[in-house]
Amino acid sequence: MAILTLWVLGAPDAEMTMIEAVLQRCGQKVVYAMKDGHRVTAAEAYKAQRIEVDEYRDLLCMVFVECSTDFDPPSLGKHLFDHHRPQTPGFGKPAAEALAASSLGQTLCWLSLLFSDHGERPPLGWSDLGPATEGPNPQRATTSGVIGTAVSGGELCCRGRWLRVPDELRYVAAADHCLWAAYRGDVPGVQPEAFGQWRVNQMVSAEKSAAVVMQEIEQARTYLRNQVQAGQLCYYHADGSPPSRSPRAKGQSEAVIACERGAQRIQEAAAREGLALLYPIEKGSSRRWVLYGARPATVRCWMDRQQKSGKKVVGFPELGYASVPM
Repeated sequence: MAILTLWVLGAPDAEMTMIEAVLQRCGQKVVYAMKDGHRVTAAEAYKAQRIEVDEYRDLLCMVFVECSTDFDPPSLGKHLFDHHRPQTPGFGKPAAEALAASSLGQTLCWLSLLFSDHGERPPLGWSDLGPATEGPNPQRATTSGVIGTAVSGGELCCRGRWLRVPDELRYVAAADHCLWAAYRGDVPGVQPEAFGQWRVNQMVSAEKSAAVVMQEIEQARTYLRNQVQAGQLCYYHADGSPPSRSPRAKGQSEAVIACERGAQRIQEAAAREGLALLYPIEKGSSRRWVLYGARPATVRCWMDRQQKSGKKVVGFPELGYASVPM
């Protein structure tokens, strides 16, 4: 298959590493977004230097994944895949649309279109589930931001046929887009227990076995439980009433725990415990309180209370995140 698309990848992380691996398996041309001679960091990703395209004679379009430059070749199409920034295709999408929203999911949708032009499907171990009329309930399907495709749970529909996306790709998308929701069981096609084991396997390294990783997670969970016993826990309620030390009816309240950021594996532990985190961060002279991993209703309630107290709050409820200056 002719290489007509140039993929420009932003800062490295687990999702981006998987995106690169997927693209390489599919024979795509990949370059890194660069800044001053090095691959961009997350902070530099949208200020990348110009990409020289003269050597790619057959090139029709460029796809920027979580990055961009100020220079757009006038003769080429340009597409942007991201879900972390406002006005990008996957931004603010709920957990139920994690695969479609994620940068990985957008990449998979685009690849499915490229290969379908040649009567093929990407060599990624996908299972053909048959015509769209026989696949998942179309009422559940969501548009993906890539014209001609739709996603329902762990399945992707491209030009009238449903394809089953392998577990690992769905897990990567869920972990990057909505980690807490994946552990709550709110992401279609992601089973929390299997997802948790996959997460441990991803943390294993030459220096740390699965047993060591699990020990670190359990130590962090013990730390959180001790924080709960020490009274560092409050409940935010779906009806917007003031936070309290006790929950309301099941499903109507969410626990938020205040803690120090330094505990190892703290985010992983909190997600497994079903606790949203409130913790301080420092960047230079800037010090902020960050709420992370909460349900949208909780984030909105927290933001509303901060705003009423006169603080300048930044938050994205569908992403489970908000922060205020300390």
